[in-house]
Amino acid sequence: MRLPEDEEVFESLVARLRPFLLKDERVHHARLFKAIKRMVVQGGTGFDEDRQGRFDELRAGWQQLAGDTPRLQTYSVQGFDEQGQPLTPVVADAVLAAGWLYADLVHAQPRPGLEEAARFSLAERYTAAVRLFSKLAMLTAHTLAFINQLRDDQLIEIGRAAWDTPVEIDSAELTQEGVVFVAPAGTEGPAWIPGSLEVAQGWRSLTTTEAIRMDTANQVEVVLSGDDGERVAAYEAAVLRRDTTDTELRWRVLVNDAVEFTFALDITAEVTTPRLLHWDLHQDTNRQLLVSSQFLLEMYSAAEVGFDVHGHRFIAFTATAPAERLAHLRALSNLAQDLVLLENRLGQALHVCDAGFNQCDQVVVRIIRLLHEGRIVPFGYGPMRVAVDSPEAPAILGQRATEFGLGSCRIPVPAFFIGHPQAVVHDLSIGEHQGPGRMIEYGPPAGERLIAWSPDCGAPKPELDELSVDTDWGLPDIDQHSFPW
Repeated sequence: MRLPEDEEVFESLVARLRPFLLKDERVHHARLFKAIKRMVVQGGTGFDEDRQGRFDELRAGWQQLAGDTPRLQTYSVQGFDEQGQPLTPVVADAVLAAGWLYADLVHAQPRPGLEEAARFSLAERYTAAVRLFSKLAMLTAHTLAFINQLRDDQLIEIGRAAWDTPVEIDSAELTQEGVVFVAPAGTEGPAWIPGSLEVAQGWRSLTTTEAIRMDTANQVEVVLSGDDGERVAAYEAAVLRRDTTDTELRWRVLVNDAVEFTFALDITAEVTTPRLLHWDLHQDTNRQLLVSSQFLLEMYSAAEVGFDVHGHRFIAFTATAPAERLAHLRALSNLAQDLVLLENRLGQALHVCDAGFNQCDQVVVRIIRLLHEGRIVPFGYGPMRVAVDSPEAPAILGQRATEFGLGSCRIPVPAFFIGHPQAVVHDLSIGEHQGPGRMIEYGPPAGERLIAWSPDCGAPKPELDELSVDTDWGLPDIDQHSFPW
């Protein structure tokens, strides 16, 4: 007979089955079938002939395999001496299986009535248990399928929690997310209500890096040096995790909650030098996107990147990147900065920018951010085609509030106006169609941009002839005057 390859997995299975065997458990098999019968009767329908037959078959199976007294299932055993004299009484396989459960697995001594099972070897008891409890596992699966069918046919009603509540942990490591708040000693703590510490005077939340660094053993400093060896920047970092194998020690170091470095040391060598294995970016929020891109830009421009532990240099290296990579990081840093500032302005988190973007996207997001800040900003070169209802040409154009999509990131766009002191308007209507819905073309003089502002966000309401830009785009890699938008 083939036994399970992993005995512990089988033991776990039997532990899950055991509640169905204990009379004082709410899910004892006899109580289970009584509850099914009662629920079906209360539903006012009852079983049809096929379902009643299946119900009786399953209940009889449980009574046979898991009755109050272990009974013969497939075989029995008896021990004899060399002269053929019996050493033990005849013991049913179910008694051997129960002996394994109640003496080898969950108890140290056999339950009353199972003492004879102890006169046989562990292998005999375990083999019998594999046969019996494997059948019980199959019977459990068939019973669950029957209950599922009754539910699907609306003969019984079972709350969603019975199906949705987790019954297993599918991770080797459990984590819980939380926020740590700190304040100077003596600061009065507010009454605990959700979010109260975030706005309480004197309190602030710790970053993950800061929280880990509260244990001084985890403190690391990242030092960026220039060509002359002088320090140009420094970042607080923390040892996030230490993993040890037979030959190697690995350190995972978190910098500013956004960049994670993994180092390795050979612990078998007499003299060992740390090695940089790789780094990973944490970009689950726009703030992490901003911090990681800014850090990488500084790291690539530094002559040396050093990791210091309690004042001693742990490792140093140089990181380089091609010009295209640096240009992308600059653009990403500017875009992420706009998104973070928008989050602060709006008081809400935006989905992290998880899609590719181009220079037009950068310009649009920068304009949206400046509009929210109440700035008067350069818009497009135009001209714009719009439908109007008035017989007179409009002096300015109005845009309703909407959203701008950047992958999964949906950025609120406020209502705003577009105009120019010397706006040029062309009527595009044909013939005598001068009524509602006629098309016009609205644009600035040649070589100039339209101007946008949002009074809803605090922008002043200028007189049209005094309308002028008060804030440029300020995008370092985009020439506002020549950019074709």
